[in-house]
Amino acid sequence: MTRDLSKLRQRLAALRSKTTANGCTEAEALAAAEKAAELLASTGMTDVELDLGLMEGLEVAIGTRRRPIDSVWISVAVFAECHGYLEKNGNRWSWVYFGDPANILVAEYVHEVVRRAARTAAREFRDSDVYRRRRTARTKAQALRALEEGFAAGIAPKIMAGLWKRKGVAGHAPAVRQALVQSIRAPIKEEMGRRGMSFKPSRALAPAAGKFRDAARWDGFAAGRAVDIDAPLAGRGVAGLLTSGDRS
Repeated sequence: MTRDLSKLRQRLAALRSKTTANGCTEAEALAAAEKAAELLASTGMTDVELDLGLMEGLEVAIGTRRRPIDSVWISVAVFAECHGYLEKNGNRWSWVYFGDPANILVAEYVHEVVRRAARTAAREFRDSDVYRRRRTARTKAQALRALEEGFAAGIAPKIMAGLWKRKGVAGHAPAVRQALVQSIRAPIKEEMGRRGMSFKPSRALAPAAGKFRDAARWDGFAAGRAVDIDAPLAGRGVAGLLTSGDRS
């Protein structure tokens, strides 16, 4: 189904590119436009329905346990103009980005930027006094948990700020920003509903414990705020498009 729709959209794009601005005569442009209209009419679909039908999901493995960093993925989904949800198969968790294939690429890119940055922050934190003063495996694990909580709290609003900047609403009221998010997600949720996709709320994770947690969280928060989500990432072609311009 997706393959057929992709070919259909490619044919429509080719026909619609035949304009006078692209060197075609008026007769050629008119004939191409009429052919495109006939092709779309033959499917019984509108342009919007065609785009919705091409939506797909990308599953990203997150391990056998949920972690504080997983709270960031919903911000990544919104930033990339996708919908996101948790999924569990057996004892393994994954996060799914659902939406237009081009937007899923951006979500996958930013997800990897965040994941690498969190891993780097944890590695550097293990050399800090806050971590080294912990004497047991349990308290060390709690320190790393607190670090990740702070990291998530630091990077999530920065990701959203990238969306506000790209959409030109950085200086607008929260209500305007919320309306933007709703307008982005409404057609995606509608398509998910049409496909019978529904979800249950996930259980909240217990926060880190220990007197040292505030120091660890602060270190994590600073690390999260320092991440450049627009940074280059080997093998991907979307750097430089994340916080400026319009991808669609």
